[in-house]
Amino acid sequence: MSDEIDILIKNALIVDGTGAPSYKGALAVNGERITAVSKAPVKGDAVTVIDAKGMAVTPGFIDVHNHGDLSILYHPRAEGFIHQGITTFVGGQCGDSPGPFGDWIG
Repeated sequence: MSDEIDILIKNALIVDGTGAPSYKGALAVNGERITAVSKAPVKGDAVTVIDAKGMAVTPGFIDVHNHGDLSILYHPRAEGFIHQGITTFVGGQCGDSPGPFGDWIG
């Protein structure tokens, strides 16, 4: 890993979403990107260190069945979804939506 780390999450149970077994490790973030994931201890200084002992780090989840079409218009930061680990959701899958999806469909 690089010696320059903005955020270091250490002692986390890392689940990579591939189906591989989870493992204890560390994750480094620089800017808005995950720059490294490691089973080995991380060397280098970090601006912010998060000790995630007893917690898991996972990729963002995709919610393909929800009824958040209207709520996302009123709450565009989608904090209710983010707090559940959902980083992407499919809207308008019921064939009707208050969102302006018609402009995007050819």
